[in-house]
Amino acid sequence: MKNDSNNNLYSRIRCPLARGEDVRFTEPSIKKGVEYLMIDAKLLTHVEEDIDLTLSFMIELLKFFNPITLKFLYLRGPASGITGDISVLGNMSGVFPKLTYLNLFQNGITGNISVLGDMGGVFPQLEELYLGLNGITGNISVLGNMRGVFPKLRQLYLDSVSITGDISVLGNMRGVFPQLEELYLGFNGITGNIS
Repeated sequence: MKNDSNNNLYSRIRCPLARGEDVRFTEPSIKKGVEYLMIDAKLLTHVEEDIDLTLSFMIELLKFFNPITLKFLYLRGPASGITGDISVLGNMSGVFPKLTYLNLFQNGITGNISVLGDMGGVFPQLEELYLGLNGITGNISVLGNMRGVFPKLRQLYLDSVSITGDISVLGNMRGVFPQLEELYLGFNGITGNIS
């Protein structure tokens, strides 16, 4: 992205409507904050062709939307996805205190799943986390070490990533994720049985 355009980026972000109209965000409306936000990087590329589609840039972009009020966030990339290492999320303590839904599904995000264990307090209200269809790797056993990291997590999607190991280590997930209702681990290199 061009440096000279960073200061006025919010004035060029468009929200396409069904009628084919565009709504342009203005600084005062953004500063009030939003609760629900989907950033479709395909649309951002229409605003700025050489836009930076890294996870780090997307997090910086979110600061225009007063992230303290944000409850629902879906970052959607183009065919190649939003890229970057998942560890970037660990540097956001206090940025999203009300976030309950985070969807990074089907992007180009990489990194080891173990970094999720370092995110205690980053997303204290998070209930749904979608990380499937990304380049995330690691051993399933690290999930057992995440006690207290996501105390309100109800749904965790880690399908179609590159997680391996024996699933039997997840025999008692209630102690790790006390509110967990759904755990999606399909299409990984996981073996074994849960007893």
